[in-house]
Formats: sequence, structure tokens, C-alpha cells
Amino acid sequence: MHKTNKLIIFALAVLICGSIYYMSYYMPDNRPESMTEVPDGSTMSGEMKSGKNDTALQESRTELIYVYVCGSVNEPGVYEVREGSRVHELIELAGGFAEDAYTLPVSMAKTVTDGQTLYVPHLNEAEDDVAGSGLSGSVTGDDAYGQKIKININTASVEQLMTLKGIGESRARDIVDYRMRNGSFKKPEDVMKVSGIKEAAYSKIKDDICVK
Repeated sequence: MHKTNKLIIFALAVLICGSIYYMSYYMPDNRPESMTEVPDGSTMSGEMKSGKNDTALQESRTELIYVYVCGSVNEPGVYEVREGSRVHELIELAGGFAEDAYTLPVSMAKTVTDGQTLYVPHLNEAEDDVAGSGLSGSVTGDDAYGQKIKININTASVEQLMTLKGIGESRARDIVDYRMRNGSFKKPEDVMKVSGIKEAAYSKIKDDICVK
């Protein structure tokens, strides 16, 4: 009887071991798919890096432009901005409008261009609008404001005169010195009496100047 019990126990042990062996090697893996398939981390990292590189490349393709902001602003100077920037962004970079700025003609939403001079007039330079037809004052800069405004060469400062095509600081000072010695210009073409301003130079600025 004792020997029979041992045989039964031995047989049960063999059966249990065999069942465990079978289940371990032949039963399908029932683990959830989300547990068995783990995304390749290196691939995800590569994709993220690729996205960043594409963004950086796109930004590098955006051209930088240079705009000279002068007149009635707190910090006049040449500013580097991205192509497509607006006037209001340049005004902000230049420290905002000065207290004596005449802001009415400034088109804040207008796009600036490379090499542009953005001149903000002073209050004492402003003249009354004529029946809503636009300013007729002594400053120019249709690129900045979207309106054709001529410079009065009898009252314009050196800085204002420098906004004219082909007129640098030296030539602008010559114009101011000439009118101080000889009095006001009688007509626009009288500016050719200034040393260094000949007919070719005058033809570039004649549509942007006036006398009052």
C-alpha cells in the first residue's frame, strides 16, 4: 500500500512537470500587443531630429533685410529684420515714437523692403491734410507710408535730405549750408546751384522735393 502511494505521487509529479513544460514551449503568447511591440526609440528620435532640421532649414531660407529708421523715434538706426516685416515692428525696434512724432501718416501695417529709409516726421514738420487727399508736408517716404510726400528743401534737416535718392550726408549738409548763406530756394531746380548737384542728380530727386 505504501509503495502504491509513492507511485501515484511520482506519476502526479511527472504529469505536472510535463504540463508546465508544454505550456511554456507550445502555448501561444497571450500577452497584449501593446506589451509585446515596443516602438523603436531610435527611430522616433530620428524623426524628431529630422523635423527640427527641416524647421531650421526653412528659417534659414528667410532672407534678412536692412531698414534705416530715422526721424522722430527714440533710437534711430539701421535695423536687421526678416523679409516681410511690418512698419510697426521697425518702430518698436527703434524704441517707439518720440514725444514729438507726427504719427498720422505712418502706415503701421505696411511691409518694409530691403534698403528702405523709414522716416517718422516731427509735429512741427506736419501740415494740415487737404480735404483728405493726403499730406503735403516737407517729408518724403512713400515706401514707408504709402503716400507721396515731398521734402521741402527750404526747411528740411540734414537727416531728411539724406532720404533722397543719391543724397548722402555730405551733400545734404551742402544743401543746408547753401540756403543758410544764400537764403531760401525759389524753385526746386535751384538745388542744382549747390556744389556737386548736377542735372543727373537733380533728375533723381526732382519728383520728391518742393519749395515753400
